Amino acid sequence: MRSPIGVALLTIWVACGGGGKGGGGGFASIALEDQVEAVCTPAHTCRDSFPQDQGLDFEDLFGTTQPACVANLGANTRADEIQASVDAGRITFNAGAAAACLAFVDGLSCADFWDSVLTGNPPQPAACETTFIGTVPLGGMCVISDDCAGQTAFCNSMTCTDGGEG
Repeated sequence: MRSPIGVALLTIWVACGGGGKGGGGGFASIALEDQVEAVCTPAHTCRDSFPQDQGLDFEDLFGTTQPACVANLGANTRADEIQASVDAGRITFNAGAAAACLAFVDGLSCADFWDSVLTGNPPQPAACETTFIGTVPLGGMCVISDDCAGQTAFCNSMTCTDGGEG
């Protein structure tokens, strides 16, 4: 099954930056870096209000410091791979959707930030789901799963395959 682009744990925010179909001039990778900052900064700002009743450890998720969070989550974004796929036209990158997604994050109180991250309520705007879209149809050649069109598609042996319902 296809994993979300960027930080799999935090499915709420997926980006920021500029571009369109293909191209992107490096903006997609910058967008992913901005996305990590958009998660780590409020996480550490709101650390004192992190819900203790979720069975999760703050430091396991977000590190001991904001820079540690950025380093850890940033390592999981695969920014170079995503950028290469944007440049090759296998993924579209929508700058307007990215900006709307980050604006949503910026407008959250600490309580809403934690609720959104941990429970999905308030739900992310549709823009967060349309910042990066895979364009490779089933049976087409892919490099990473994010290249594949459709929510359940994934890249298997460089071919987009249907993962079924999910």
